[in-house]
This record gives sequence, C-alpha cells and structure tokens, in this order.
Amino acid sequence: MAIDELMDDGRISSYALSIDRGRFWAVINAENDFGVLDVINQFPLIDQMPYVITELMFNHAGAIHVPGFSLN
Repeated sequence: MAIDELMDDGRISSYALSIDRGRFWAVINAENDFGVLDVINQFPLIDQMPYVITELMFNHAGAIHVPGFSLN
C-alpha cells in the first residue's frame, strides 16, 4: 500500500521485485539524495532493508499497450 500511495503521488515511477523477494528496485523521482531518503524512509520495512542509491541518467519504460474492449 505504501508503494502504491507513493506511485499515486508521482514520487515513485516504477518498481520491481525479484522472484525470490530478495531484491527490490524502485525508480524514485526526487531532486537529490535527501529527497530519495525521504521516500525510502516511508517504506514500512526500511529497518530490515539495506539500500543503495544510484542516480540514473534516464529511465525509459515503454508504455504497455492494452487493446480496447469492444462492447459489441
């Protein structure tokens, strides 16, 4: 729920979780490291999660095209 709220606010643009649930990646929209830490500190399990902050040059996430439904 916390991640979904941060996505709704536009602070997280995407995230992924490894199949073994051992790693989590998030693309966080922030002006600087302090802004990233502000978002990370809202994660409920942050006390059990070591983290590494890496600045991205860009993040291209292609849009997922879902065909429209026909009401016919």
